[in-house]
Amino acid sequence: MPRAKYILATVGVVVLGLIGAGAWMLRDRTEEIPETLEEIEIDPMSIRIPDEEQPELALAELKGSRVFLMLEDKDSWQSEEGRPRNRALNRWHYPDDVRGYFVTDLKGFELLKGRINKIMGAFRPEMRFPSYLDFKGVMFEGFKMPRGHSGLIVLNKDGEVALRHSGPLDEAKLAELKQLLDAREPVAEEAPDFVVGDLSNEACKGKTCLLAFLSEPVKRSDIPGGPGGFRGDREEGFKLFSKPNVRLAGLMERTDSKVNRDAIEGVIAGDLTGFNFKHWSTTPAADEARAAFKLKPDDTALVIINKDGDVVLRETGVLRFFQFGTIADLIGVEEIEDGSAEHRGDAKKAG
Repeated sequence: MPRAKYILATVGVVVLGLIGAGAWMLRDRTEEIPETLEEIEIDPMSIRIPDEEQPELALAELKGSRVFLMLEDKDSWQSEEGRPRNRALNRWHYPDDVRGYFVTDLKGFELLKGRINKIMGAFRPEMRFPSYLDFKGVMFEGFKMPRGHSGLIVLNKDGEVALRHSGPLDEAKLAELKQLLDAREPVAEEAPDFVVGDLSNEACKGKTCLLAFLSEPVKRSDIPGGPGGFRGDREEGFKLFSKPNVRLAGLMERTDSKVNRDAIEGVIAGDLTGFNFKHWSTTPAADEARAAFKLKPDDTALVIINKDGDVVLRETGVLRFFQFGTIADLIGVEEIEDGSAEHRGDAKKAG
């Protein structure tokens, strides 16, 4: 066989092999949730998940703490059945003895381990809890959890299983989880007297109000995705979106047309160029309001005031992706996209 044909034939075999492997890896592995989960046959304290970028997750070393483990795999991610659980756990405050971990089951994806680890390295800082990739499937298998469903494990201080659940959590189960962890909702405080553009305490009565404070100018071309948005290299786009002002302006733009206009008001204080907001208003500055909310002149901040006039969120700096869910709940939208879907030209979503 001539050398060129041999090379082409070899490449073809490799490509077909990768396609076959990809189809095998991506097959639906969702299992039925039994009425009663199977009994655990191993000592949970023997479970360890190694990691190249952070200390391994060794359950035996967590004795003395209450531990919750959020389990997902590719099929449960697609169903989003764990969203209410994740948003609650991301929102709650905990005593010092509580530890939380996110574990994604990727058994069968070892061929892509290097690439997945690289992508995960960028997203780990966006999550509230340490996140681990389980390429051996030890967590799902060790705790006898059906694949294809969100799983939840709670261990008490002695390392014993206090709660094991597969599938969506209803309100009763969420309440049980909250009690087991002694979790509490964020404390709301009465909003100070303020004026930001057209919004004030009086204007916000009976409504939820968003006050976005920018500390640097933002152009529409800085925001990944959308008309006139950044369309360059993916990594460069992620770096742009990691800037506090760019991310906050992007969040405001992506919620602009989603909110109930009769119930939500919002204003952005800062220097904006090229934006065309349908609902949010803008104002160049709001120094007195910054002082009222105890913000520094160079703080990038988002303040949310509920319909009762209480501050329910006050965040400065970069809003991390896990906080998008809390913000979505507070303003009554299903989710907030990060712009990467449009930037990549596909339909993938975040948060």
